[in-house]
Amino acid sequence: MSDANGKVCCNCKHNIRTDSGAYIRCHCDIDGHYIGYVECFEHWCRRWAKSHKFDEEAQNEHTA
Repeated sequence: MSDANGKVCCNCKHNIRTDSGAYIRCHCDIDGHYIGYVECFEHWCRRWAKSHKFDEEAQNEHTA
């Protein structure tokens, strides 16, 4: 259901990615819980919010 409506942790603005050298860890900036690999692509919560981080970059690719 969550991936059908496009709401998953990997495209939520609250998903914070940190680089620990060998790999990237994801955690929620609201409550700080760890977001595992599967959870990142299959789950979402009621506080999900669209990330606009790459919107401008994607728009520039479409107009070029």
